[in-house]
Amino acid sequence: MENFKGVKKYAKYSTFKVGDAASKYTLTVGGFSGNADGTMDNCIFCDKLLENGEQTVKLGKKGCDNINKISSDRQQEILTVPGLTVHHDCRRDFINLKSTRWKTSLDVDTEFSTPERGLRSSKPLFKFKENCLFCGQTAKNYKRKRGYDVVCVRTLEFQSSVESSCRERNDKWGEEVLSRIQMAHSYLHAADAVYHAQCNSNFRTSKQMPQTIAKTPEDNLKKRKISYAGRSKNDIAENGFQAIMLRIEKNQKQISIAELVREMEQLCGLDNTYSVVHMKKKIQDYFGKSIMFTEEEGKPSVLTFRDNISPILHNFYNRIGKENKEEEKNLSYQLQHSFLKKTSS
Repeated sequence: MENFKGVKKYAKYSTFKVGDAASKYTLTVGGFSGNADGTMDNCIFCDKLLENGEQTVKLGKKGCDNINKISSDRQQEILTVPGLTVHHDCRRDFINLKSTRWKTSLDVDTEFSTPERGLRSSKPLFKFKENCLFCGQTAKNYKRKRGYDVVCVRTLEFQSSVESSCRERNDKWGEEVLSRIQMAHSYLHAADAVYHAQCNSNFRTSKQMPQTIAKTPEDNLKKRKISYAGRSKNDIAENGFQAIMLRIEKNQKQISIAELVREMEQLCGLDNTYSVVHMKKKIQDYFGKSIMFTEEEGKPSVLTFRDNISPILHNFYNRIGKENKEEEKNLSYQLQHSFLKKTSS
């Protein structure tokens, strides 16, 4: 039995990895039968036979990470590994925080607990409409409809880019944000999720969580009024601008100034977004002579890197050449058809 490695025993639930997949014998741990190829005879959730007629599904890495996180939050002892087969409905009910099938020790609905901060004795509840996606603190101004730098998630692209940033950061903060996204039962924009522009900027530029974020709604209002009296607003805009410049410098694709302004608004909030004119000037100062702007009446300015001008013109010439050849073929066909028609009449 020494070939069986990584076996973890619990009161009821267990999962394991098998060191020798070639072996054909069976090991039973904690009430479950496990085969040497990494499969189980029983569902890890309901303890019933997998082959009882119910639909089954094989878990992937992302699904296992989500299940294990929920199990830990609920103080349960269900652990899964990629490749494990379970009942489809059991998995669905387990990850559904609204389901009453598995009782939890935490009060969760469309909310879930975030990691403890400071000296709090209990974990605060997270609400997508009221708490910042990044720092978990309040993101609502109780004297106005929205806070000073609170932004609503509006697009699916925003969620995808945040998930990418989580993987790039590969740290505790990234894990916290990713776990919040995975807990949402819909897309972030559908859940009316909100975030602080400063937190968003820091998160994407590999900085740490802003120290000005308060821990209570009252402190939040007080500190944000103070911070915006100084340079915080300029810092938010500058950090967002720098993040955008690093991205376009990396891919060096043509893009309009209007698109960059919209991207900055999504990143930093409307109050911290440059105008088209100011954005153009900042870009010119940033890149200098390595870029140029092409302008056409009625159309927005387009940013182009000078090193890419030659390939762009070459591709344009080839495309025009192909189009001209097609036109010549069509014209020749029309002339021949007209000539044959006249000679036959």
